[in-house]
Amino acid sequence: MASDPDSEKLDVLAARIKQAQAKPGDGLEAEDAKPVKMSGVGFEFLGSILGGTFIGWLIDRQAGTGPWGLILMIFVGFGAGMYRVWKAMDSQK
Repeated sequence: MASDPDSEKLDVLAARIKQAQAKPGDGLEAEDAKPVKMSGVGFEFLGSILGGTFIGWLIDRQAGTGPWGLILMIFVGFGAGMYRVWKAMDSQK
């Protein structure tokens, strides 16, 4: 008895679905996704410094403390940025 053509099509379709589900979510391989992820860390680092600078400027403007709030918050922003870079590098191991 010959096999049913519809059941063959269903078997092929089931195999294609299983193959599609086995691939990573967005199509990027693990090695290809690392540079994309790490470029985001650079933006976080820059954002931390710029955010600290802006907050320090606001503190100086409101409190009249001269450049000291700005200088302090630049260092705080730099420290926060370095912490984020360190955590991102630690998670890549």
